[in-house]
Amino acid sequence: MAQRRLATAGSWIVSGVNDQFNNAYGGTPTFDNNGSFVVQNPAGYTVIFSEVEFTNDSNPGSQNGRAGGRAAVGRRGYLNGGFQAEAGANISFDQVAGINAPFATGPNFLCAGAGSTELTGGTLMLGYDQAGLELAGGTVTLGPNFQSGGEITNLTLDGSDLEGTNTLAGTMDWVAGSISGVFVIAPGGVLNLKRIGRRLTNTPR
Repeated sequence: MAQRRLATAGSWIVSGVNDQFNNAYGGTPTFDNNGSFVVQNPAGYTVIFSEVEFTNDSNPGSQNGRAGGRAAVGRRGYLNGGFQAEAGANISFDQVAGINAPFATGPNFLCAGAGSTELTGGTLMLGYDQAGLELAGGTVTLGPNFQSGGEITNLTLDGSDLEGTNTLAGTMDWVAGSISGVFVIAPGGVLNLKRIGRRLTNTPR
């Protein structure tokens, strides 16, 4: 089966209601954004990528957002540009149920705006920095180039599960979620427990 690919280097503006980029024919189609992908959100508006790999090397955004507006990126993708959620808007990264296909971030990944941009499900490999992304769900691993040679210098965990072998050399705020694997607090490292509640640390011995 030939690879199906949709690419843009210009401006892609979505202003309809409940649009979905959906794959119903097998394989892994891709949407490659090298321009501007803009969601103009009225209240309750949603655009979802379902079983379509979204690759961003530019500046998509959820703009003119109002409460209830949402842009969702599903399945998997390479995230290496700017994501801007305007006030009241939300950009979330999640995964199609039963699909093990992680997201990964590049060196230019950045989340901005008065709205929220968050990981809510699936698996994400943070390659370089948290860059304004709220880690609210799913599973997070850290790449070898994350922050200080793979060591954590500044991280906030808001509900995701942090996995792997990790070293805290700076400051980490643990609001919600879990830590599993090997977690080492180096001299000078500070782990702040920000909320009362259950926290599971599962470290193999």
